[in-house]
Order: sequence, then C-alpha cells, then structure tokens
Amino acid sequence: MGKIWPNKERCDIPADSPALPQVDSYAETLAAFGPNDYRTWRADYFERRLKIADHKYRAEHSTIVDVKKRGCIFNVWTGATAQLYGMSEGSFRCLVWPGVGCERIGEQCGYGNENEATDIHAHGPHTDEVITMFRGEGEGYISDHWMPMAEGGDFLYVTQNGLHGMRSAGMSDRTTYRKGWVGTGMAAPAQWELYTKFSQIIVDPEAEKKGYGHVFKFANNDNGKFGLVGTADYLNYPGNKALEGGK
Repeated sequence: MGKIWPNKERCDIPADSPALPQVDSYAETLAAFGPNDYRTWRADYFERRLKIADHKYRAEHSTIVDVKKRGCIFNVWTGATAQLYGMSEGSFRCLVWPGVGCERIGEQCGYGNENEATDIHAHGPHTDEVITMFRGEGEGYISDHWMPMAEGGDFLYVTQNGLHGMRSAGMSDRTTYRKGWVGTGMAAPAQWELYTKFSQIIVDPEAEKKGYGHVFKFANNDNGKFGLVGTADYLNYPGNKALEGGK
C-alpha cells in the first residue's frame, strides 16, 4: 500500500513540512514494528481518518488567523516537532500552543516505545499540567516515585514547579510486560520556556535590526502562516498586521 500520509488531497501544507509525519500503511508498520509501537498506532489512525470526510476546519487547512477566529480540529500525530526530554528525535510534537494561534494553553504529545523514558523535569513556576496516557501502558513520575498508568483514562496532575516524567511499562519490577506509550500533556498557561528549549521560539533578528530587544519569533516561518508549523508574526514586534491577515 505504501505511504498513506501526507495525502495531497487533504493537506494544504506542503508535504515536506516537518509538522506532517511521513506515515506508511498499517500493514507495513505492523510488520516492521509490531502491534505495540506508536508508529503502528499512528498508521491505524490515518487509515481510519482517510475513510471519513475531510473538513476545512482541520489543521492541515487552517492558518493561524483561522485558528484564532474560529478554532480548529487537531490530532495527536501532527504538529511542530521537537525532541522530548532525553528521548529520541521526533518523539515530541507541539499540538495546540501559541505557535498555532492559541496563546493561553498548550497541549503537547510525546511518543515512547520499549525502554524509553523522559528525563525527570519541571516547568516554569506558573504552570499546572495534566498528562494523559492516551495510548498504551506506561509509568508516570511525580514528586519522588513512578506509578503505573493505563491507556484510556489515567492522567497525571503535575503541580507548579513539580518534578515529573514518563517511561515505558516494563522498566521496573511493577510490570511484567513491555509496551509503547503515547502521552498528551495539557498545560495552562502555555509553557513558553518549553518552546524555547525545543527551539520552536528563537530570537527575532529582524526585530533586533529595528532596535527592539528581547523579541522572539516562532522558528518555522515558511508555510504561509499555517497553524501546524507556527508562524505567529503578530507577536514579533509592534506594527505587524499578521493577526488581521496581513503579511
């Protein structure tokens, strides 16, 4: 069957955008990675999605201006890529965050397979976070210990400045199996320092040339302001009219 996503009939964003995963068919990923790998789960999602009707409100058709004005349909498999704490490249995506036009909250997604764990970390002093075990089984860390979490309902509440992390099941004697996991994290307010660490936000050289200090921009600025990659030019410096649809 070959590669099933990106699908040119369903994506206004260029197919080589880092925000769009390159997805092989379910049969091929199942044969290559097995049933408990996040790449197999991702292929299953896109095969099912391609059987239902498309909609212009999906993120692949939406600009930042669209998102801010009327909302959007996102999914856990697409979004600006980054490297999750201590994990492999491509294991993390920013889903709903300031880079797509949502300034007050942030939702991210991390993917792990066997023997994969995030570093224990904390965020800024003003952020609370909820991490949901979206798919698979794993363990979540808060305060000073790991706890088993099952898909479809378990979520971890992380207090402000709270240490936390995620890891695969089977990495301790509490579980006898090994399985991949997909975890989504919703934070309020948005974790701006996280986007800086993952190089999604960089110093804006054009603003510096104009004499503005401490001005940042979203790193991916090449897709015509489509929400999945994040091109929030209206946040860069005074006088920019991108929010109203200007260039």
